[in-house]
Amino acid sequence: MGAFFTSYQVRADDAANCAKVLAASIESRAVITDSKNGWVTIYDEKSDSQDTNTLRSLAAALSKRLKTAVIATIVHDSDIFLYLFYDKGKFMDQFDSKPDYFGPVSDSQKKEWAGNFAKLLPLAAKGMSVADFKRVLGEEHVFEEERAGKFAKLMGIDPARAQSGFKYIQETKHSFKPVYAKGYSQDQALLVEAVSHGDAAKVSALLEKGASPHQKDRFGQPLLVVAGRCGKLEIVRGLLAHGADMFAEVPGGGDALWIAAAKGHDEIVQLLLEKGQGNSKLAAHLPTAFDAAVMAGHANTIKHLIRAGADLNAKGPIGQPPLMLASMRGQEFLWEATTKQPYPNRPGEPRTDWKEVVLLLLESGAQLPFPVKDGPIDINTLSADQKSKLADSLLLAGSKIKLPEGFKIGGIGESCSPAEKPKDDKDSEE
Repeated sequence: MGAFFTSYQVRADDAANCAKVLAASIESRAVITDSKNGWVTIYDEKSDSQDTNTLRSLAAALSKRLKTAVIATIVHDSDIFLYLFYDKGKFMDQFDSKPDYFGPVSDSQKKEWAGNFAKLLPLAAKGMSVADFKRVLGEEHVFEEERAGKFAKLMGIDPARAQSGFKYIQETKHSFKPVYAKGYSQDQALLVEAVSHGDAAKVSALLEKGASPHQKDRFGQPLLVVAGRCGKLEIVRGLLAHGADMFAEVPGGGDALWIAAAKGHDEIVQLLLEKGQGNSKLAAHLPTAFDAAVMAGHANTIKHLIRAGADLNAKGPIGQPPLMLASMRGQEFLWEATTKQPYPNRPGEPRTDWKEVVLLLLESGAQLPFPVKDGPIDINTLSADQKSKLADSLLLAGSKIKLPEGFKIGGIGESCSPAEKPKDDKDSEE
């Protein structure tokens, strides 16, 4: 994995004033440097998610409130370098080294991200020219952090400061000043870290001190979701005991029950279902968790969700009922039948018996997802052998159906520290 970091370069000599404005502009915490060569560097925790909308919003706010120039930069996976330039709150320019990295873009979009380097010259180091910017920003780089450093030199910014981000600064010794948003305590910051690192004892201590469980990590995910993804039962239990909202969702949708079901963390799923009993919101959130458990093939989790009232025949995220979602994994079933070997899973992931999942859904009352020549089949009247053959038929039919391109099984993130792609809507604040 390459480097991921963001920073804000503020044209200012008064770092103390910058810190004061910063505290009123951020949502959680940041780190601010002293002024060097007329530049103050800021590393914002939320901005490390690499959502360009977040960078645009904060860069514009800082630039307007400080009445100065601010250049926000991103290095994504060592593959992309981009900058966003604001002056006195006004959007001035932008550059992206690979505008088509995430897919085809039009010529006009490429032009939008090509950079108008003449606008940077009034801020650049003495003697720099447009040709210097074209050379540095146009040449090939194996690692884009190298381009970030060279760009910083052109601007008179300390390259070392421009080649780091909030996460990296936190992992090193430094003398820079931490800044907290108004109403955001150090204990709250420590709680986010403790949950992210799975430190149950520290989480418990901080919650007892009064740190709020209603927080989100740098990716905008509620702490209950973070703990649920990583299977941290005691942390989930502690957050719930201190009032965490079990239905709080990540950007784009999905709560703690959903991610625990997607990951097959049965004890957490049971705990959340117990907590949600009698809550009118549970019925609305149950289908998402059920579909996630089915698509990931977690049989025990599926049983818990069925007992809680999950609809066995409701259409899921791609317009198919749960039985068809499970049957569509028939390619894995057929591979095992042909090779007489278990389907190769990712390291650390348990083997999924898709035939078991299909049979479970059938026996629980799932309706066949296609018409049968001889009319409706009463599963309860079938012998074990007949049920087995029916499951085989479903898996064979499902194996011929392809999931939509880009469709992801099991929910967001494959690890406890997911990295997000930069997202952008450059007109959001203009």
